[in-house]
Amino acid sequence: MTILKKSFFYLFLSQLASIIFSIAIAQMLYAVLFVVWLILIFKERQFSFTLVDLIFVAFIAVRILSIVISEYPEASTLSYLREIIFYPYYFIAKYFVQSYGVSGVKQSVSVLIYSLIIPSVYAIVYVALGLIDRGRSFSSGSMMFSVHSAFVIAGTLALILTEEHHKRKNILLLILGLFIAALLSTYTRSMWIAVAICLVIFGYAGYKKYLLATTVAVILMIASIAPLRERFSTLLSPMEHSSGRVEIWNAAIELMPKHPIFGFGPETFNLIAGDKSRFPDHRVNSWHNEFMQIQIESGIIATILLLLIYFVVAWMILQLRKGVNTEEGKFMFYFSLFSFVVIVSSIMFGSLMFSILNGMMLKFIIASISSYSQRNNIVKQFQWRRA
Repeated sequence: MTILKKSFFYLFLSQLASIIFSIAIAQMLYAVLFVVWLILIFKERQFSFTLVDLIFVAFIAVRILSIVISEYPEASTLSYLREIIFYPYYFIAKYFVQSYGVSGVKQSVSVLIYSLIIPSVYAIVYVALGLIDRGRSFSSGSMMFSVHSAFVIAGTLALILTEEHHKRKNILLLILGLFIAALLSTYTRSMWIAVAICLVIFGYAGYKKYLLATTVAVILMIASIAPLRERFSTLLSPMEHSSGRVEIWNAAIELMPKHPIFGFGPETFNLIAGDKSRFPDHRVNSWHNEFMQIQIESGIIATILLLLIYFVVAWMILQLRKGVNTEEGKFMFYFSLFSFVVIVSSIMFGSLMFSILNGMMLKFIIASISSYSQRNNIVKQFQWRRA
């Protein structure tokens, strides 16, 4: 392995670890990683890609076009620095997985697990002491922390299901309990639901006793902690406690027919949403649904492309089910399945593709699924070689 390739390996893992600690450091490491990746691609003079990659490129192109022809160009141009510049992370992650395989994905998940321990302890302790209202990380607020935690929990569950060393498995189960407690401290209901679904699947995959013990522990916590109990009770009447999403979605539906093809342009919520006093949360600044957001900002073509990305990913996961007879195949199937549950819950009530930090996690996961499927001939691959 060359020095440059080793640098890329450790840079990638360091960048993943930094996501939960500092957005500035994560962005700086991404910039260095991007340069190293470009040099490696140029030196190797070849690059393989799949249908997912082509759809992804088409999506980026339409997203850029919607910025260029935006109704509010001054607002939309912010997307170049807040969003567009980070899309190559998908291809960087794909190169990493192609280079290091399932072993690289497992090492990445391990790094994510151990980097989340301190922020999780911080979130639990600070919420318990009343120093903060909702658990959050060092890099961002409670929503980012909850989604990141859910993704790491998904990876932890997949590692446990394929871990043969008894001591390491027990350590991971203890860490998993810590992450679940930290997630509860965020009061983010969509991620509670996503992780609950993952835990049920995990239980039926061979850990029914752990599922039962976790369920009992969570019920006791909810019963004994008033704010948790109140937050959990809102799940029983979701329409009445939608945090204003119904009103926001109705406003979005009213706006969609006005610019159906290419939308109003990115970063335009505050300019087109109208009087925010009609929303329960007057500080809201997004459409709280990824598909509604892309439809309003970039139109029907971008929406179809985004749907295609998720549809192909779901199809690939179904195909991965056939390979669970091997350790690698079992890990990738469960890692992909658990992660996809988190993705679906996130995009229904928020947005991942347009997020900087959580978007990096999303791109890493899609790249991992795409690369593994490519390697196992689940999807057709194309090869580009530079003369």
